[in-house]
Amino acid sequence: MNTSLKLFLYLSFTVFLFIFSGLMVFTLLTAIAAVVCVLHRQKSIRAGALPIGLFLAATFLSNALFSDGRVVASFIGIYISDEGLKLAALRTSRLFLLIFGAKLFMIYVTPVQLQQTLCKVLLPLRKLKIPVDDFMEILALTLQAVPLLKNHLVKSFKEKNSHNTNGGLMDKTRVAASLLLPTLILIITTPERIFRDTKAL
Repeated sequence: MNTSLKLFLYLSFTVFLFIFSGLMVFTLLTAIAAVVCVLHRQKSIRAGALPIGLFLAATFLSNALFSDGRVVASFIGIYISDEGLKLAALRTSRLFLLIFGAKLFMIYVTPVQLQQTLCKVLLPLRKLKIPVDDFMEILALTLQAVPLLKNHLVKSFKEKNSHNTNGGLMDKTRVAASLLLPTLILIITTPERIFRDTKAL
């Protein structure tokens, strides 16, 4: 299967997730995607399971609580309605499937293949004076920078976490959170340092 067809299938899947709202179908697709995640031979599809799980849990709770509909459970003023549960299940499933689709797509399509395919697809837009070349240049830099940024964060986390003798989850979370602001400042002020430091590893 060529990259253009893979890109078309991925985009079609994404559009389908946004225009369709059948809860049973979403539940079935989520179950299939979960099984694929567990059984897939590529470990990268399971990478980031903990933060993704926390994000999905937060999404579910934020949609399930305080929604209109028949109240099915309540505790000290906090309530969950039947409509809230349906909405939370639908939106959480949609988010999970979007993440799953993106992970699966990036397993079977390399960044270089994606860049070359997008260049071919967007080529006709040059005639409309749309800056396709600028977009492709930014895309290439982004695709190159994301893995380097990930390596930079992993290296910084290991260095900081080596002083953490407790090793608890909350301490690790604090260490990870403490890296966000300095890394953001580094990206804005001296992004070339990430390229230089990571390539030197």
